[in-house]
Amino acid sequence: EEYSLSKKIYIVGVDIGDNTSEEETDKMAKPKMIISSYGVAPNEVVAGDIFSLGFTFKNTSKEKKIRNLKITISSKEGAFIITRGSNTFYIEEMEKGAMLTREIELKAKQDLASNSYEVNISFDYEDFSGNEYSSTEILNIPVIEYSKLVINSVFASEGYVNSTANLSFD
Repeated sequence: EEYSLSKKIYIVGVDIGDNTSEEETDKMAKPKMIISSYGVAPNEVVAGDIFSLGFTFKNTSKEKKIRNLKITISSKEGAFIITRGSNTFYIEEMEKGAMLTREIELKAKQDLASNSYEVNISFDYEDFSGNEYSSTEILNIPVIEYSKLVINSVFASEGYVNSTANLSFD
């Protein structure tokens, strides 16, 4: 007579290799674009003035380089206007883990109140397998409004020495 018995044995702490298929690895290695730093020159953005926005972005993937990278810069409600050139940059190819810096000249709208205003930086790109990706980073740019006191329509009543007089204006 013949008997058989099956049991599962679990071994902890032993690496038996990677059973992940190439397709699963492809999905896990999705390259992401991030803004690693940014700055403005001059350091204070004043409503109505021109300033330069510089930003450094990074391909965070350690396994995939990317290609056909299109970067588009925009602002909500047109708070910032491009003064020269285009609001779009194109980069043919970017290595894995690489960082690049770009700069654009903008003008803050004249009627902006003191506040922080958003600048959207959109990335559209693909990996070398043809997979398309897109992402958007949001930067907050503080704007200062210098208020000017203007006095109009001044009216003064007659004044005499050691007596009160009225002065009114808008």
